[in-house]
Amino acid sequence: MMTSLKEEFQQLEIGERCHFRNLTLFPLLRRTELAEPDYVLLEDAILHGVARIAELNGGGSVPELRFENAGERPVLLLDGEELIGAKQNRVLNLTILAPAKHTLVIPVSCVEAGRWHMETPEFKLATHLMYSRARAARTAHVTESMRTSGACRSDQSALWDELALKAVRVDAQSPTRAMSAIYERHALTVEEYARAFSWQERQAGVAL
Repeated sequence: MMTSLKEEFQQLEIGERCHFRNLTLFPLLRRTELAEPDYVLLEDAILHGVARIAELNGGGSVPELRFENAGERPVLLLDGEELIGAKQNRVLNLTILAPAKHTLVIPVSCVEAGRWHMETPEFKLATHLMYSRARAARTAHVTESMRTSGACRSDQSALWDELALKAVRVDAQSPTRAMSAIYERHALTVEEYARAFSWQERQAGVAL
């Protein structure tokens, strides 16, 4: 049975705030227990060897990848998840619930403008998602593309420009202009924030 957003929000209450430096988080707690989902996350599916992501074919296609789900349950792929490896790093353009025992083509955007050669046959999942400003701009491009042509394509040149500006702002240069370099450059700072907060029982989300 489907649940509306209004009904779902009525099941939430705001927990006690937690603060670290310039960030304040409010845990969102469910009033009732939530049943285990009938899908698995992409990270877990790859870790357990039931899912793989690779180039579409030998020549590769920048805006498309091949996703194979050999598992017994659907796999949830999240918009903005970064995939590292193959011919160049990409991010997912959409949130997709991939059926069990199914292979499909997934729409992606390149976030490593200076590389087009094979490093690994398959992709691994990064520990971060695309940052909000780039994700919002890319989502607007994809939405417009879907409206006008039915394709889930981003404005690749505009995305590369945004990533280049971000790299300059945070002093995270990369020989291949990889978005992942931004997170690697500031990994210690991000880890400090991550360690400052803990997940609470019944927590289903967070407001910040």
